[in-house]
Amino acid sequence: MANNDKKQSYLARIKRFIKFRIIHVDDSPHRIALGVALGVFTAFLPFLGLHSFGALFLAFVTRANKAVALLCSWINNPFTVIPIFVPCYLLGRKVVGIFRDTPPTDTAEVARILKQTLSFSTMTSAFTSTEFWKEMASLFGKIGLELMTGCLIMGVTIGVASYFLAYKIIVKHRLKHDMINVLHRL
Repeated sequence: MANNDKKQSYLARIKRFIKFRIIHVDDSPHRIALGVALGVFTAFLPFLGLHSFGALFLAFVTRANKAVALLCSWINNPFTVIPIFVPCYLLGRKVVGIFRDTPPTDTAEVARILKQTLSFSTMTSAFTSTEFWKEMASLFGKIGLELMTGCLIMGVTIGVASYFLAYKIIVKHRLKHDMINVLHRL
């Protein structure tokens, strides 16, 4: 039962964060939703440590809300990197496999390597070491095409879906609160 309470508490914090840090941002629904979409898209790219810069750059170029884009790019962090990259790799492997007969690396082996290399303890302790980055370069040399393909497909798909979902939620929330404010004035 305690585990269920933790989940409820965690979900309540996420809901509160979305409500007060994204929905109530003083900007147009389009710019906020575009910031969400760009942040989510960059979170799926396999460029460790560069998600924030990518989100800010894309938000600047497209005139999206930069703060929201930055916040949403943090979806990819040491806790979520494995659940993001493993499915991206698997999807990319399927897509690349259509055009190439033999995949270069066994799926179970790649999942094991990703979990080992991108584990929370490794990411927090060895992220700044040259050995970590040499290992990442070697890994990307083996699975880079599959990982990048899957990341792009999932990033675009989930990013576009997040735009429409965020836009709808923001507009609905603002209409509801505008109506409440009008009724209070009567």
